Amino acid sequence: MRARRLLRAAILAMLAMPGLAHAGGVSTSAMGFATAVVIQPITVHQTADLDFGMLASGQGTPGAVTISATGASYSGGAAQICALSGMGGANVGGSCITPHAAGFAVSGEAGHAYSVSAPTKLTITGVADSGGPAPTLTIVGFTVTTASRPGAGTFGLIGADGTDSFVVGGTLALPATLQPARYRASFPVVVSYD
Repeated sequence: MRARRLLRAAILAMLAMPGLAHAGGVSTSAMGFATAVVIQPITVHQTADLDFGMLASGQGTPGAVTISATGASYSGGAAQICALSGMGGANVGGSCITPHAAGFAVSGEAGHAYSVSAPTKLTITGVADSGGPAPTLTIVGFTVTTASRPGAGTFGLIGADGTDSFVVGGTLALPATLQPARYRASFPVVVSYD
């Protein structure tokens, strides 16, 4: 009888201990960590305009002027006026502007890749020399060439000094006949880390 009481007391004592009575209630813990790396923001600013220069539209023949990282080319009835003037780069009534791509400077975290987004098409408006509105023109086929990766299209790499640059070219389509006018339009470029 006494042995039964001792056994019952021992069982009750074990049930009163939470760790032993409920093995499923045992818990454990671990530490987690939150991390972040802050890098230089990427920035871009313009250094040169996309300039198609002084042009003549062919007599009844449409044409196009294409500006790339390496220069300008003309097709159809499009021609550079200054090249035809024979005046060594000068044009009557003002100086001749050499056609060239738009230039942009990039800065950011050294060694990081980035990409450039440019429009695929742009309609530009002008003012005729006679004072009225000029017919609209269209720039198509925008191209991007980065200094760090000239063959990689819109992709560049920020150098060890935290900088890179790129140029934007395009093709200006000219109608068969076009009155003298001046054209200007803005276009957006967006750079972002890859």
